[in-house]
Amino acid sequence: MNHPDWNEHGRRQQLARFGYRTEAQAPAPLAFDAEWSRLQADFPCPPGQRVPTYAALDTAAAELARQYMRDRFQLDSLLNQCDAIHADIVALGPHPEVVERYASARDAFEDAVERFGVLRGRLQSALAAAAAAATAGDAPGAGVPADIIRPSKEDS
Repeated sequence: MNHPDWNEHGRRQQLARFGYRTEAQAPAPLAFDAEWSRLQADFPCPPGQRVPTYAALDTAAAELARQYMRDRFQLDSLLNQCDAIHADIVALGPHPEVVERYASARDAFEDAVERFGVLRGRLQSALAAAAAAATAGDAPGAGVPADIIRPSKEDS
């Protein structure tokens, strides 16, 4: 029979591609530019456009991005806690106090996942608004009064 961590190892390898770190690997402080470049793929954008670099984010989006990155590492920490307590259950048996510790840790992880999802939605909206503003600013005649750039009815 496989060791209980066998399946988790493969999952953690996949998560590592997107910035997951074990407690021992967690950097302090976060390198926001590097972490943002890894997490940009979390956000869709229209064809032909790219998610802005961290340096190009406006103030509001940058603050949301920093919180997103911090929360991402908090999720790693909570997941690692769940794993450690799960290993205790395997090693010590399903004693009520150990199972209760696991349930509490798992609840904290699930609550953090929900908050992270809400934050991700807010950041996606901020990125979409910034992209729409940039696209509008790139349109021919942007910033020019509409009556100057539209053909008159007589010209049609």
